[in-house]
Amino acid sequence: MGMQYDFDTMTDRRNTNCGKWDTMDQKYGRKDMIHLGVADMDFKAPDPILNGLRDVLDMGVLGYTDLSDKFFESIQRWYRKQYGLEIPREWIVFCPRINIASSICVDTYTGWGYHEYPCLRTAPERHYQK
Repeated sequence: MGMQYDFDTMTDRRNTNCGKWDTMDQKYGRKDMIHLGVADMDFKAPDPILNGLRDVLDMGVLGYTDLSDKFFESIQRWYRKQYGLEIPREWIVFCPRINIASSICVDTYTGWGYHEYPCLRTAPERHYQK
């Protein structure tokens, strides 16, 4: 049987410098709104992820890291398993936020600054350089 995850217990992340809740509260000056973000979660991370982070913390050095071969291989493995596709490593581009990645995609296919959706229109100017 697969691992069991708890998606019922929510954690209040306000007042933790949370980009999801604290930024929204500050921007709109109220705390009664529901955030409809697509990636930031309020659930505890699964134990395998927490254990991996503990291993890094136990080493005691928190320097910059690069993406390992495992990162790219896991994406390639998923595409192979899900779709039977072999994805070349150079097709995989790391991007830390989905809105930035979306804006890069839109810019790639329409030309820089073309889109009308405000979130995508301003993201390239704020977060990535051509």
